[in-house]
Amino acid sequence: MTLLLEAKGLNLKFGAIAALDNVALDVTAGEVVAIVGESGSGKTTLLRVLAGQLSPDAGAVHYLGRDVLGMTEAERRRLMRQELDKQLAEKADRARANKEEDDIYTKLQEEHVKLLAMRELEKKDLARIKTQQEKESRDRQLQEEKRKRRTEEKNAFRAEVELVERL
Repeated sequence: MTLLLEAKGLNLKFGAIAALDNVALDVTAGEVVAIVGESGSGKTTLLRVLAGQLSPDAGAVHYLGRDVLGMTEAERRRLMRQELDKQLAEKADRARANKEEDDIYTKLQEEHVKLLAMRELEKKDLARIKTQQEKESRDRQLQEEKRKRRTEEKNAFRAEVELVERL
């Protein structure tokens, strides 16, 4: 992960009282940090030094690798704005990419539904064709049976005619 904020060896005294004594802190991108301690332990002082509102007696504070203690307030704000703009642009890019992925997924779902519908139609068509073929096969069988009966009837009639002619 990207190191966003780095503080090393921060020292700050108010008279004889050491508010910060060799404080070190690293904050990476996406990390959430809590600063806890008893009342008067230097939490607010540390935050003010990190924000550039107080200058430490010793130590360094870097934001995205740049020394912020030597910057004016306007320079610190510009740096932070640039980083926020960059983060917002990255979020917008991710949102666009996610939207594109969602659109692709939706199109794939629609295509899947169409394919399922086509398969159902194909099944119905195949069933209809099979039924039609079975009907045609039955009709052919009936026609064949009728033809055989007619042939048998003709043969029987001829046999009768021959019998009558012989008598």
